[in-house]
Amino acid sequence: MGLDVAHRVELAVQGVEAQQIYENERHWLVAGARWQGGKFSTHSLMVRPSNYAADFPVPAAASALDEDLERVAAYGYETLKLPASLRLTGGVTYDSLRYPRNFRHPPLAAGGERRERVNPKAAVVWDALPCVTLRGAYLRSLGGVSLDESYRLEPTQLAGFVQDYRTLIPEALVSSVSAPDHEIAGIAADFNLATRTYVTVGAQRLVSEVDRSV
Repeated sequence: MGLDVAHRVELAVQGVEAQQIYENERHWLVAGARWQGGKFSTHSLMVRPSNYAADFPVPAAASALDEDLERVAAYGYETLKLPASLRLTGGVTYDSLRYPRNFRHPPLAAGGERRERVNPKAAVVWDALPCVTLRGAYLRSLGGVSLDESYRLEPTQLAGFVQDYRTLIPEALVSSVSAPDHEIAGIAADFNLATRTYVTVGAQRLVSEVDRSV
């Protein structure tokens, strides 16, 4: 059974973020907080079912919803600069995210979802030799809903490993998702060869989990 669908989503987001950086020869500290707020305005119309037309009202479904988006985040990262060119980073973030339950897939559902997470971060970088650097990281993060996740001062990577993927799940399979949980673990070795050639050998394990109802 098919229906003709007209679907339009408009999003307006405002945000403010404050960050403090302190660095000396022994350590590097980054701390900050972010607030984002906005509104999804969604208009959706479903008409002309190809089968069982008598069982549907006219139109089959029509919705116009205004739903709020709000994110509050706080974070801190501490990097210790140890002897032997060893740098250890530990961090933690707190995220509270409220977003519409279903604004992408008609027929729409009014109401919102809320997710709160405390996510740990850990990373290490060791210049083992003048031409060899070893890196590793374990990171957890909470993704965003739409373009809101594209604007931030918070570090987007640690030890060269990205921690703010928009999504790890192929959108060709499941379309866009909202507020996915990400888990990233990785190791890498960087080689600076005498021929001015740079080689990196690494491995990562990327896990994403999200719940949604349509």
